[in-house]
Amino acid sequence: MVMNNSRNHKYNGAIDRTQITPDKRYSVGAIGKLFVHDIFEGFPKEFLDANVVFIDVPYTIGDVKRYDIKADKDSGRMTYEIFLERIKYYLENMIKLRTVFIEVGKANVDKVITMLFSHFVNVKVYESTYYKKNLCYIVQAWNDEKDFIAIQDSKLDEVDVNENIIVTMDENDVICDFMNGRGLTSKNAFKYGRKFICSDMNVNRLAVAYEDIARKGGEILCDN
Repeated sequence: MVMNNSRNHKYNGAIDRTQITPDKRYSVGAIGKLFVHDIFEGFPKEFLDANVVFIDVPYTIGDVKRYDIKADKDSGRMTYEIFLERIKYYLENMIKLRTVFIEVGKANVDKVITMLFSHFVNVKVYESTYYKKNLCYIVQAWNDEKDFIAIQDSKLDEVDVNENIIVTMDENDVICDFMNGRGLTSKNAFKYGRKFICSDMNVNRLAVAYEDIARKGGEILCDN
């Protein structure tokens, strides 16, 4: 285990104001699931219900390792290729999956495209931004034409792309984000009453998502 004493990495301190713990599953009313999970651990059965995926992946291997340190994880001999293989494993096991959207930076967008083409027939790349100014990409992949979700193709910021996906997807779709972080996907899904399954390996980050939904009137109950 890697410990970093230079910061406590509690983000806005939500972990101290919520009941969230790493060993519990939480339901958000009848529409959502929130829980702590590391993708290098077992595949959660909850993900089997998802048919749309949005994930904002670390842009570089350095980002992967920084996120691991903040979550008290040991990256060991991690490479970006190993990281993407694990994402591919998750996508391959989501038996209802119709389409996936992956946000990624310029350094590894080609690797994400290659990974997606190993499992999907169609791949489309959208230019986007993060923090309203920095270039990034949203890579969409799907197989059948009926599974394509048409989103705005006008260089939207990542925040707006995520919202656009959730608004545009079918009402019965279930969106999954297994790198939910501080809660962009869970926040937007809750806002529009769409079904979601969201997780993150860092309980401190996920606590922000938990608190945000609770403050907006979401009823969050522990399942176990």
